[in-house]
Amino acid sequence: SHVFDLNAANGNDWPTLAQRELHTEGHRNISIINAGVPGWRTFDMIGRVMSELHYYKPDYIILCQTYNDL
Repeated sequence: SHVFDLNAANGNDWPTLAQRELHTEGHRNISIINAGVPGWRTFDMIGRVMSELHYYKPDYIILCQTYNDL
């Protein structure tokens, strides 16, 4: 799945790099969680957000989807 980079060395995956950059810019209270699941469709992701959102209480959610809905 494109939400994971299996070739990235430990600590060089996109969520870690993005969080590090945000912390460098002074946004220390931001925590990025990559909750992507390979093969899931938009419907699956929205269901997960609706059922598990209350555990994390996020300020923002980004859903990244490409071609599994076709």
